[in-house]
Amino acid sequence: HYSMRYGGGNVAAASGGGGRVTTERQPDLLGYARTLTRITFFGSLGGGFLFGYDTGVMGSALLFIRDELGTGPWTEGMIVSLTSAGALVGAALGGASSDRFGRKLVVFACDALYFVGACMMAFAPDITTLCLGRALAGVAMGASSVNIPMYLSELAPDRVRGTMTAANTFVVDLGQLASYAVGAALASSGHWRFMLGLSVVPAAVQSMGMLWMPESP
Repeated sequence: HYSMRYGGGNVAAASGGGGRVTTERQPDLLGYARTLTRITFFGSLGGGFLFGYDTGVMGSALLFIRDELGTGPWTEGMIVSLTSAGALVGAALGGASSDRFGRKLVVFACDALYFVGACMMAFAPDITTLCLGRALAGVAMGASSVNIPMYLSELAPDRVRGTMTAANTFVVDLGQLASYAVGAALASSGHWRFMLGLSVVPAAVQSMGMLWMPESP
C-alpha cells in the first residue's frame, strides 16, 4: 500500500493478492478554499466595497467641496442625491442586463462606470461635472448591488452560499469604514479630489481580477 501526491490531490493505491490495484483521489481542499476566497474577494470589491466607500466618502468631501466650488445647500443635496438616483436606474437595468449579457460582463461594465465616474469627480472643474461623475458612480452602484450577490450565490457551493453572499454585505460596511478613515486622514489637507478619486483603485483591481473568474452558470 502506498500513497502519493497527484494533480493537487492524494492518490492512494493498494494491490491485493489478485493483482487488483485500486486508486482513490481526495479533493484539493486548499485549492478549493483559495478559489472560493478569490471569487468572494474580487466579487465583493465592486458590489460591496465600492458601494460602501462611495456612499460614505461624500460626507467628508462635501466639507471641502463647499470651499472650492462654492456649493450651497441645494447643490450639495443634488450632489448627494444623484448617487441614489443613478443607483435606482442601475438597479432597474442590472438584472435584465446580466440575464442578457452575463454576470461577468456586467461586472466589467460597472467597474468601467466606477472608474470613469471617479475620474470625473476627482478632476471636476465645476459642479456639473462633479454631478455627472456622481450619477455614473450611482448607476454602477445600483447595477452591481443587483448583479454581485447573484454572481456570488450562483457560484457558491450549497454549504457556503450564505457565507459568501453575506460577505458582500460585510464588505459594504468595510467600504464605509474605509471612507471615514480616508476622510479623517485627509481632513487636515482638504484633498477632497483624492478622497473621491481613490475609488478607481478597487475598480481597477476588481476588473483585473475578474479576468480569471469563471462566468456564472
